[in-house]
Amino acid sequence: WVGMTDEEIKRAEETYNIRFTDSHKLFLKILHTIDKKQIVSEYDSKGNEKQIEKSLFFNWNTDQEKIKEYLKWPSNILLKGVLNDTIWLDSWGEKPISDTEKEVTFFKWFEELPKLVPLNSHRFAISQPISSENPILSIQSISWINSLGDF
Repeated sequence: WVGMTDEEIKRAEETYNIRFTDSHKLFLKILHTIDKKQIVSEYDSKGNEKQIEKSLFFNWNTDQEKIKEYLKWPSNILLKGVLNDTIWLDSWGEKPISDTEKEVTFFKWFEELPKLVPLNSHRFAISQPISSENPILSIQSISWINSLGDF
């Protein structure tokens, strides 16, 4: 295991404009990442499998592109639901017809939410308030959720 220093944690918070909870900081100091990769299967949009090397946990010091991608993951997943009419909150008012207006409404709402800090895969910590009580969210693609059918 490779831990992070207080300086590295502060730099990551500043770089990505996020805040780690105190318990997450403690985790990062001790169990930040591992020094080897795992081999996992990934599938492209056509269902073709490929083997890739992947870290079990993000390395906040070196995985900048992957972290930036995952910081966008929640809004990208939710926006897809908004645009394909599977997500619309009553508090947003009447649903517009144009995708552009839907996007504007969605991002106005989303930007007001606490940042979601990627942990691993599709799991995220809520960054505000700074509390060890914050839940961990699992954010899956809408198509995956829809494939579950009725419970």
